[in-house]
Amino acid sequence: MPFYSDAERVALALAEQLTAGQPVEDEAYQLTLNTFGDKAMVNLTLAINAINSWNRIVKVFKPAVGLYQPK
Repeated sequence: MPFYSDAERVALALAEQLTAGQPVEDEAYQLTLNTFGDKAMVNLTLAINAINSWNRIVKVFKPAVGLYQPK
């Protein structure tokens, strides 16, 4: 997609691999590391896994969208 930067494309590729449960090949790992650096790659990986986990929780409890009202 031409709307994404090169860094965004790298992040999305990692997200797709992790979400699909695919192993991350050495080349993709190195590209991600070179693009983001150590700390940002760890943060990106944690964020991808957190979002995937939340999505799986939602599949169990099926919360109604739009009903939450803060107190």
